[in-house]
This record gives sequence, C-alpha cells and structure tokens, in this order.
Amino acid sequence: MKKFFIYFISTLLAVSYVFAEEGYDDDSLAPKTPRQKRIEKGGKLFGDKTTLNLFGGGKKNNGSGSNGKSLNVNSYLWQASLDVVTFMPLAISDTAGGVISTDWYEDPDYPAQRYKVNIVIKSTELKPNALQVNVFKQELKDNIWRGTKASPKIGEDIEEKIFTRARELKLAQQH
Repeated sequence: MKKFFIYFISTLLAVSYVFAEEGYDDDSLAPKTPRQKRIEKGGKLFGDKTTLNLFGGGKKNNGSGSNGKSLNVNSYLWQASLDVVTFMPLAISDTAGGVISTDWYEDPDYPAQRYKVNIVIKSTELKPNALQVNVFKQELKDNIWRGTKASPKIGEDIEEKIFTRARELKLAQQH
C-alpha cells in the first residue's frame, strides 16, 4: 500500500509538472518569476555537469548507494532540498523518483494555518529547470481544515533557498 501511495503521488506530481510548464509564452505581459529569470540566464547555475553520488564516489554515479539504489537526481539539489525543509515532517523522500513531500506543518505562531511542500528534482544536472516546488495551504475554519491558495512567493522563496544551499554545498565540496 505504501509503495502504491508513493507511485501515485509521484505520478500526480509528474502530471502537475507537465501542465504547469504549459504556462504563458514569452509574448505575455505577465511579470517573470525568479525561476523563469534563472532559466533565461542560461541554464546551469555553476556551469558544469558535476553530479555526485549522495553516499560517496566522486563525480561518477555508479548506481550504488547505501541501499543499493541509484541516485537519479542532482545530489546538491537533493541535499539542499532536505536541508531547507528539515523543520517540516517528511512524508516521502524518494531519490529514485526525485520526490520530497512533507506532511502538513503548522506554524506555532499561526495555529489556524498549515502548509505542505512537494519538491520534484527532475535532473542529475544542477540547473534552474531541474527543480519544481509546489506549496499547499490549509486554513482551519469551523474546526475543519480547508484548502486555500498559497502565495506563489512561498514556493519561489523555497526554490531560492534550495539553490543558495546547493551552491554552498558545492563550494564546500570544492574546498
């Protein structure tokens, strides 16, 4: 049942990604998001295709981790994503599918609101379009949690924090 749930969520996230990428075109007058600006700047953040096996092994991904599974995503983005959402309880952490999904997190300062974050890492390369962050929000009304729209800025901020942390991890690895 747990595997079915993981595959179901992974499929759902992949389908939502396909439809999300069909946004407005370059002729649109809508302002560009930080993610779109990063993609326009030229792809990779660091200018190379360096990837790293999360469990050691240098630049070559030899397909073996501590559990025998291959790391199919960029290790810097993977570790940075986990670091950024470390304060939230994890529901799914699947390196093979590149999916990190948190459980609902309720901020003690705002007890009538809670958030859930889904992160999809879609590439072994460290580049802007290798990452997708979706944020979901619920508000407590009449003792029932009801879905509301989360600000897109929250997802953009999380993406920026992940890329900043990935840059720090890469620089630390080089020194």
